[in-house]
Amino acid sequence: MRVMLTSGDLTPIQVERFKELIGKPKVEKALFITTAAVPYGLIPKPEWLEDSLRDMRQFAESIDETSLEEGSLIPENLSQYSFIFISGGNSFYLAYRLEETGLGSKIRDFITHDGVYSGSSAGAIILMNNLEHFAPADDPKAAPKLSPGLSVVDFAVVPHADNQKYKAIMEGIAGAYKNEGKEVVLLNDDQVLVINGQSKEVV
Repeated sequence: MRVMLTSGDLTPIQVERFKELIGKPKVEKALFITTAAVPYGLIPKPEWLEDSLRDMRQFAESIDETSLEEGSLIPENLSQYSFIFISGGNSFYLAYRLEETGLGSKIRDFITHDGVYSGSSAGAIILMNNLEHFAPADDPKAAPKLSPGLSVVDFAVVPHADNQKYKAIMEGIAGAYKNEGKEVVLLNDDQVLVINGQSKEVV
């Protein structure tokens, strides 16, 4: 598994770590999924979404961008991409659209067959299974129905751990998962979690 999960903009050291994951300074083609940001509106893009797109553009010659909404790109074959990135936003809406479009299972297969994946905030949260404890941070009503995450990892990723706006909420979410006996990885806004094979490290 080759995964980098983020909580904010990338630092220079984190940029180098992502280049190590993809195996080169820049790949030919990547997929950028903005689905989680849809409830916040995409026209104009929120500043944090533009920042994520800027970060990812430095790693790919071209990027296919999709919201997975009706009329937008829903790729049939993910093997054409050297990496997939999913942005932040509402994790419940993201889980719903990934399930409805069938792309979630394809992304899971992509990751488990050594495709490189990166996700920020909701894009990091989605790799676990049970998202219900994130209700204090994301409105579950943004999704027409509740759907599970991708079940790629068996621990909980809790972003924005040091963000003054979200810190107390994220501490509560982390506590809820810990009470279930689940391992929790807290990410400050200047940290990333890098998984490369058997190695798992917060940078």
